[in-house]
Amino acid sequence: MMNVRISTKAYANSAAPVIKDLNFNLERGEFLAIVGPSGAGKSSLLNLIAGVDTKFEGAIASQTPDAKPLTIGIMFQEPRLMPWLTLLENVCLVSDSLESTLVIKRAHALLDDVGLAGLAGQYPNQLSGGMQRRVALARALMAEPDILLLDEPLVSLDQPAATQLRELLHNVWQARQFTVVYVTHQLDEAIAMADRILFLSTSPARIIKEEIIDLPRPRQQQNIDALGASLRGRAGLLSGCMD
Repeated sequence: MMNVRISTKAYANSAAPVIKDLNFNLERGEFLAIVGPSGAGKSSLLNLIAGVDTKFEGAIASQTPDAKPLTIGIMFQEPRLMPWLTLLENVCLVSDSLESTLVIKRAHALLDDVGLAGLAGQYPNQLSGGMQRRVALARALMAEPDILLLDEPLVSLDQPAATQLRELLHNVWQARQFTVVYVTHQLDEAIAMADRILFLSTSPARIIKEEIIDLPRPRQQQNIDALGASLRGRAGLLSGCMD
């Protein structure tokens, strides 16, 4: 579906690259997790895949049978909602028209899907952090993406809110069958969600390990804990790729 080949990514204000010699393929419908420590370049990688940042050496190429460009949605670490807009208006922001009947109908349906039915007229400051992230997820899905990029979507949430959003993400992905790239520095979170995990080194980021996760879904916590302990127990395997 997509081949990501980044020879070097560096910023003008830094002599050292943030990503170097990083290569992988992204398959249609898979849930890929990328695990790495804070500051390793995970968000930079997502910006490159999204096309937000095009200044790098290498190539990111789509491989689709019909040669159509892929649609990409992104959910950032923070919800980034416009406080002066209602939830419905925030979800509609990624559409060409805020007044189209079809656009409004789809936005309402997505808010229903993420558990916010009946709240379309409220404003972001009336919601909890977890609910704001549900709105951000609905907005990311508004364009019907082929690939959904998630940049640590559960960070700073309390355990109940994180569990609820994790389950919601999983259910939406299974229902819609798009491809997910999920960035985190929490190994157990990656094991709970992903089909495959790429482990990144400290900066400059490179892939130091790929792990296929074949646990049955829905995944049980004891299985997640056991696999996490096994991975952490492999001498040197995860050295330098997690906090």
